[in-house]
Formats: sequence, C-alpha cells, structure tokens
Amino acid sequence: MNLWTRWRSSGITLALGGGGVKGYAHLGVLTVLEQAGIPIRAVAGTSIGAWVGGLYAAGKRADEIMQWFRSLPPDLIRHRREQDLPAHWGLGGFEQAFRDFLHPLERIEETPKPFGAAAVDLNTGRTVYLTRGPLVPALLASAALPGVFPPVPWGEHILVDGGVLDNIPVRLARWLAPRAPVVAVVLTTPPEELARRPLPNIGDRIPVLGGLFKRSRYMQALAYFLRAADMSGAALTYLRLKIDRPEVVIRVPLAHVTVLGRDADPEDIYRRGLQAAQQALPHIQRVLKRFFPRPTPRPDMSDVDFLEPP
Repeated sequence: MNLWTRWRSSGITLALGGGGVKGYAHLGVLTVLEQAGIPIRAVAGTSIGAWVGGLYAAGKRADEIMQWFRSLPPDLIRHRREQDLPAHWGLGGFEQAFRDFLHPLERIEETPKPFGAAAVDLNTGRTVYLTRGPLVPALLASAALPGVFPPVPWGEHILVDGGVLDNIPVRLARWLAPRAPVVAVVLTTPPEELARRPLPNIGDRIPVLGGLFKRSRYMQALAYFLRAADMSGAALTYLRLKIDRPEVVIRVPLAHVTVLGRDADPEDIYRRGLQAAQQALPHIQRVLKRFFPRPTPRPDMSDVDFLEPP
C-alpha cells in the first residue's frame, strides 16, 4: 500500500454545524463524499448537524435521511410530551419519529461510526458534549432551540441547542478521531453578509407573531433585535472556526434561508450543499494526501463538559 492510499483510506471526521432547515445541505455534502469514496471516520454535530450526523453515524445513507426528513408530517412539531418544559413547540413527535427510524439502535455507543453531539447546559453555562448514553435524547437536546423547543433534562442538567456556544463542534470531531483531518460544514452566513440582507421576516421567524402584528413598530423593533442576535451568533461561529482551525471548511451559501424558514425549498438547499462539497472535493483530497496526525492526540477540552449518561 503506497503512502497516498494509506492516508486516504484513513478518512476524515466531520463537524456538521447547526442551521435549522438549512440542514438539508449536510445531506448534499454527504452525498458527494459517499460518491467520491472518502471514508468518514467519525461525525460530530450541533443541532440539525447532530440530527443528520447522528443518523449517518447510525448507518443511514444520505438518501435515506433525505427521504425520512421529507416524510415527516408538518404537525410533528405540535406534539408535546408531559415532561416538556415551556416552549412554542414540543419534542414528542420528533422523539417517536427518531425512535422508529433508528430501531433497534438506542445508544450513542452503538452507532457504527463514532458520534458526538454538542449542547449547552443552562445550569452551568458551559458547552457539553454527549458521546455516551441514549441517542435520541442527545439528538433532541442538541437541537432544543431556546423558546422554540423545550430544554431537555439530562440527569441534573438542563440542555439546550449547542449552537448557543458551539455551533460547529470542530474540537469534538477532533476528539472523536484524533488521527483524521476535520472537515467542517458551515451553514451560518458571515456577519458582514448578513448586514446586506433584508431585515428578518418576523412572521417566518416567529409564526405565532405573524399577521397584522408583524407590521407594527414593535415587530419592526424585534426585527432589529433578531438581526443583531443573528450577527452576534455568526461572529461567534466564525471566531470559533478561527480558533479551532479545521483542515477543510465547506461553507454553503444560504443567506436567503432562515433557520425556521417555512417556505424553504429542501431540494434547492440540498443542491447548494452538493455544489459546495463538489467545489471543496479537490481540497479534501489534497488534505488527505498530505495529512499527518498532530503530535497531541486530542485537543484541550478544559472549558467543555463530557456528560455521563443520565
């Protein structure tokens, strides 16, 4: 086996970022990697990135995940569980759908590929990584967008969307497969590009406030607040990328799509992920050819908590 074959066969590890409905782009990226025959050693994900990554690590193909997402009924978000904390929507429908699709697999340790999800603990204000324990609760916790979906209890911890602090879990990806280069898939629009976009449509972002209310000055003020919040979150995401320095960054241009965009076209988002991955493919192949493991086996995690199973 020559040097190229040996290092290429070692594969990559993926860090899939959050982005709500933009997550269809992750499936486009996975499709390109599958077709190119690039091995994926491990997957880390945040929010929708955790959903896609968890299913892929569990052995589902990109086309299977796409078909499953498209088959989910629109009213799934309205199914609440008795234990759900206050939020606009519930997690009961998603919980059952995940359990049915993943059956009989139940725990993170059972996934054929190493997998981890990022979340945030409201009790400590710290990023937490879920690499052991029940898989479905980990997926739900990583995507529990505050105010939209209820926080998820995990033992004594109260978990919400990992995108609050760690939207693209590069360090977790490196921890899962320290001898493989990290390919980060970014769905977040850079702050400077956000500034050039129209103000967010409150009716789309917060459906319960739609109708005439979205025309009032209060809704316009809220639009300014949401724009500032979006820019702050985007700045944190890109700062984290500069610090964590993944070997490859695939940025999917999706500035026209909002996280909760009800009118988003899944096929268009998927195609944009496909195109972005195709453009990045030569870079990935070059990285695989020259990549050698870092001398330090795993990155510093002193500011992160690895939670034990509840």
